[in-house]
Amino acid sequence: AQYYRSFLYSEIDDNDATYFIVYNLKAIHKAIEELNAYIERKQKEKRHAYRFAAKYPSLNLRQRALLASALEKPHEVFTIETHANVHGVTYQTARTDLLGLRDMGILEMRKEGKKFIFSPVADITRKLEA
Repeated sequence: AQYYRSFLYSEIDDNDATYFIVYNLKAIHKAIEELNAYIERKQKEKRHAYRFAAKYPSLNLRQRALLASALEKPHEVFTIETHANVHGVTYQTARTDLLGLRDMGILEMRKEGKKFIFSPVADITRKLEA
């Protein structure tokens, strides 16, 4: 609606494009502010994840990446197959990674059919801060 009004005002006021330009500049400014906020939030999440990962030096890089993903998307689920495919490792290596995180209390495991499904524990952030 604002876009339409700015365009309409430009036509009414002797084709003065000031209204239209001001509207677009405000929209661009808002988009830049939102992008900066998004980048800042993502950087904070990454720092947070790596700080937690540093508390667990026994974690390998694949487990640290999975931990970062679990912190970023706490409702995401992981399977042995997807972990193996993403990191280019064998089924057994992926299984060991995920079971290790389960044994540490970072992931929960359930079975759906023949597949094992892993998901972050409900209070993962609080657990890792302890």
